[in-house]
Amino acid sequence: MKEQEIAEMCSLGSNGEIYQQLMLNAISDLVALFLVEEDDRFRVLKANRSFLSTLELAEAQAIGNTLEEISPRLWTILNHNCVRAIREGKEITYEETSEFGCFEHKLIPLHNDQGHCSQLVFTARDISEKRKLEEHFLTSEKLESIGILAGGIAHDFNNILTVITGNISLLRTRFNQLNGRFEERDRIFNLLSEIEKASFQATDLTQQMLTFAKGGDPLLRITPLEDLLRVATAFALRGSNVGCEFALPAGLWPAEIDEGQINQVVQNLIINAAQAMPDGGIVTISAENVALTTEHALPLKYGEYVKISIADHGRGIAKEYLDKIFDPFFTTKEAGSGLGLATAYSIIKKHSGYIAVESEVGRGSTFQIYLPANPKGEQVEQPRSSSDARSKGRILVMDDEKVLRMMLKEMLAYLGYDAVCVKDGFEAIETYRKASLAGRKFDAMIMDLTVPGSMGGKEAIKRLLEIDPDVRAIVSSGYSTDPVMSNYQKFGFKAVVAKPYSMEELAETLEQIIGDDLPTDFVQLSLA
Repeated sequence: MKEQEIAEMCSLGSNGEIYQQLMLNAISDLVALFLVEEDDRFRVLKANRSFLSTLELAEAQAIGNTLEEISPRLWTILNHNCVRAIREGKEITYEETSEFGCFEHKLIPLHNDQGHCSQLVFTARDISEKRKLEEHFLTSEKLESIGILAGGIAHDFNNILTVITGNISLLRTRFNQLNGRFEERDRIFNLLSEIEKASFQATDLTQQMLTFAKGGDPLLRITPLEDLLRVATAFALRGSNVGCEFALPAGLWPAEIDEGQINQVVQNLIINAAQAMPDGGIVTISAENVALTTEHALPLKYGEYVKISIADHGRGIAKEYLDKIFDPFFTTKEAGSGLGLATAYSIIKKHSGYIAVESEVGRGSTFQIYLPANPKGEQVEQPRSSSDARSKGRILVMDDEKVLRMMLKEMLAYLGYDAVCVKDGFEAIETYRKASLAGRKFDAMIMDLTVPGSMGGKEAIKRLLEIDPDVRAIVSSGYSTDPVMSNYQKFGFKAVVAKPYSMEELAETLEQIIGDDLPTDFVQLSLA
């Protein structure tokens, strides 16, 4: 209903009073009619149900009394603008945020026969939800921008880390073959191993940033969970006054997970648990093998899962908030973004798992995570050492980073491969075509997914498959959340390696796709 129609309804005489009130009460906006008196006094002549309920007043308390008497707070909010509407003699609209919420106010002056403003219609529309949606939309736009920025940072950062880890792999392998004092050699070898380990851990930073900002399908790999839980917990509690206890049984099934993403979830929950105990305490991390059947009322497919429980003895979560804690932007923390648990929920859902919480105020909270398990994958095959990985073959490397091409060429040469390097998809297609015509077909390709300003692996593989339907290409990228990385087979690739990767891991991938016993479902390795 238009404001002018409301004004006309409010100004009607005594005829149809019941009809007027029924119509006014049907309006969800707050509506009131004020009599304009001297000395800026506004006496309430009519008010609808929304107006009365918002001010928590009965009709008898409002009608006939001044605005200042029935609600000093609302009178303070409206007084200046009421006077302005009367003096200007026209409708004014403005927004006001108060303890009542965020409202769009309209003040419509009504004039008598002498042209003086004798009455004032007041309407207020609650736009709190509208403003929240707009804020969420703006936040989403910001996150999308962060996602684009994060993707660029991740790509460049992981390219650098690939050079670092690749050269460390070469150094470790070459150094281990040197003669000399065994103790000193082993000490330096261990230091190089620690540097390599730290470099791989650094990729978690970009992975977390990407997952937070833009999500991404997980790169699933059969992974033992005990070490992941211990390392993630130690990292999250570093420097805090909170300790931890583990209850991890022997024979815990490995799970099919994206290690970086699940590491992010665990760290987030551990940090939340620590923050719930500002005076210190103990976080308990337990896990068990669970076979879900019809007896389990969970929104999961029947089958084998690993159930992880993370419990604290902190403040707990109020009952009215339990259904909201996984909602985007919901938070009870003053400085919280409301995205931590929402991101955790999204990650677990994309793993075909489930996350839930049990909590009691003053007694603490327990988060439970169910992850699809792979009981037969308990003995995860470890990458073969480079000494076992030597196998002759011709490899075409495509990457726009010169320093990375140089590192890969040396790494492949050490592994016994003859490598040819090109900088983009155009060169890769032409080089592969010429080699095929000359009878010197490449045994495999390693292709960077994205090449800024030129053709990357995603476009190049389409043309390469037209030249050779049996081309064996490995897609590689620092954009680990790109859909191509998690669905590489659909795009024509035989395997995937996420930057950074070590020499041993690359060797195993090459051996598996070049070998005569190439499995029909190919191979997927998440190496970051």
